[in-house]
Amino acid sequence: MKEQKSRAPLPRFDKVNLKAWQLEDLDLNKTAQHFLKAVVPDEATKAGVTLIDLANQEKNTVPGFKAFGQVAKANQDRLTEENQASYQGGYQLLVPAGVQLTKPIFVQQILGHENFASRAAIHIGAGAKVTILEKIEGPTDETNLQKKVWGSLVEELVIEREADVRLITIDELNKQTTAYLNRQILLEEGANLDWRLAGLSAHQVASSQGVLLKGHGSQAKVQVVALAREKEQLGFQSQVNHVGRHTVARIDQRGVNMEAGQLIFNGIGRINLGAKEADADQKSSIMMLSEKGRGEANPLLLIDEPDVTAGHAASVGQIDQEQLAYLMSRGLRKEQAEQLVIRGVLNHIQTGIGQDELLAFLENSIERKITYYEPTR
Repeated sequence: MKEQKSRAPLPRFDKVNLKAWQLEDLDLNKTAQHFLKAVVPDEATKAGVTLIDLANQEKNTVPGFKAFGQVAKANQDRLTEENQASYQGGYQLLVPAGVQLTKPIFVQQILGHENFASRAAIHIGAGAKVTILEKIEGPTDETNLQKKVWGSLVEELVIEREADVRLITIDELNKQTTAYLNRQILLEEGANLDWRLAGLSAHQVASSQGVLLKGHGSQAKVQVVALAREKEQLGFQSQVNHVGRHTVARIDQRGVNMEAGQLIFNGIGRINLGAKEADADQKSSIMMLSEKGRGEANPLLLIDEPDVTAGHAASVGQIDQEQLAYLMSRGLRKEQAEQLVIRGVLNHIQTGIGQDELLAFLENSIERKITYYEPTR
């Protein structure tokens, strides 16, 4: 079924030519396979945590749900508008106010061999504390690896006042998939977000992650790690928008590019007039293992309020040859030495997590991406 074409513009994504990716006006099969696996701990269920599989629901909302369609506006861009009009699956998650969870919630979306439009909406109530691990992957059926797949994900999250959220996101789309992933998060007064994103997809993926610090005293840390290899084209655009006073944000993007891969990091910090004493800092770095690849780290600060602290740093450089030589002098082959350095960059995202099941999940996903790796010549 082909929906009426949107008149909204394509998303603005510097250094990535989304128009060439043919993501507009997709033919979407409403009965396409779209699986959702979720593990909600017993303590969460007893506390009233609600998770709904949208593939099995009409387009409705959970009572008291703020996130659906409110954070990622339908008219924001053409791909978001088309997604919200035509999504086939996804999920809604509601964590009531005051709920304090000791175990993480796992949500995994598994795609089939059809074009896809997926939605996710998460609402965290005031004073709640939760860890969420989310993953989108596929298609996973190796019998149909020649079929090309296009699609989009729109995800929005509202974190109410004084809530504390750790969000671990893993993207693992396969070699046949071209996708635009748009995730937007709003924080109310005193809310805190620790967001770790591992970009481990294997073809063409543009990932836009935005944080709106609306409430006074809200804080967000956004960490991104990514690995581009062969001819993959991966783009990551992390933006934090300061509206409330005394807001704090840190963006830290680290990646490795090898062979003829393309890896783009855009970091955007926006401080609006009235966001007094806001504190914004961003860092982006890319390590290049081949002269054939393309890597760009593009920082941008947009500041309308004079009473703030802000800074940025960006770097793109070759792998440290002295470090490689040292590792090889200890008996490692070049391939082993380079893989060890790559792990050091990507495993940065695991720092401070402290929960064994989360660390194992992240490590396994990162290791799958690294094992495809061919050493430089």
